[in-house]
Amino acid sequence: MLMATSSSYKYFDDVIKEALPKPDDWYEHQRISYVHYQGLWVPHPFQNNIAVLPKEEQARCQIDLIDATLAAYVRSPPDKPANFDEWNVCNVGGKLNEIFMRPYNFKVWAVPTTKMSSTWFGERVAAPDVKLVTTNAILNKATGGWGPNATFRFPTREGTGGIWITVANILDQSKTRFGEHGAVTKVDADSKTTHLKDVDQLAESLGDTNLEKLLDPLYHPSTNAVSVGIRGKRPERIGDKFWLSVKPARSEPMSGPYWSIMLEIPESPHKAVTQEALLEESIQSLINTDLPRPEDGVVSTYVRQFDHGYPTPTFERDGALSEALPYL
Repeated sequence: MLMATSSSYKYFDDVIKEALPKPDDWYEHQRISYVHYQGLWVPHPFQNNIAVLPKEEQARCQIDLIDATLAAYVRSPPDKPANFDEWNVCNVGGKLNEIFMRPYNFKVWAVPTTKMSSTWFGERVAAPDVKLVTTNAILNKATGGWGPNATFRFPTREGTGGIWITVANILDQSKTRFGEHGAVTKVDADSKTTHLKDVDQLAESLGDTNLEKLLDPLYHPSTNAVSVGIRGKRPERIGDKFWLSVKPARSEPMSGPYWSIMLEIPESPHKAVTQEALLEESIQSLINTDLPRPEDGVVSTYVRQFDHGYPTPTFERDGALSEALPYL
């Protein structure tokens, strides 16, 4: 998990600031992101950096982008994109949607862009500036970081889990139900009740069928976290492409140095993952992109599946939340 410099919610920002108020509580990082495409590393956002692509590919992207821009001038206001895929075609053109926006977002969300809403992203998706893209293509120049996540913060101590431990410590402890005083003493499955150490009777009711019905349309993929620890120093060929949190991972008593790579791989009914082959395929994909090389020594691996990944902005989400949130 990466912490953005700020959120869209003042209360959340205020709580984080109260829990971790000192400058030395945080590292400030610049997010330097690249997309691997046809053997090239294209700076993010891809749609603003087609200058890196081969000239023929640039021309195809540029022609469709110009057509999309001209079409936008004559489109009537009620004629809105029906889904995220149509939004991409209207804003970046068919070619860029085909080679990047559609496959990239399917990889991230594990649901086709045709099944995603066109109203969810706000500042998260960069609509390309045609003049800037054209100028950069002529000058063979790339554009730097963009958007709300161009920089992010990371805690200096105890990782991201330390954030929430610190937040918990500023709460009124007499009103919390975690820790020793909130230990579970008995679970009655038949009556769906849980008894806590300092509570004589029912502490929590389980199985709100009405709420379950309201939330049923909400969709989320699972997330597979795959980490690979590699012996040696991080190769110079990687350059500034990634921010890496390097922690020695030892499977045998030998001195380092080590470096590591972590992958997030979404999984859903739309995007199946073979768990038995996931680690092997992940390492092969890393080798294919020339991050580690076949002769590099893998000293440790870690694979874990999280059932609830990122909540996905499908068509049904806004309607479901408009009923569920008032109910809560």
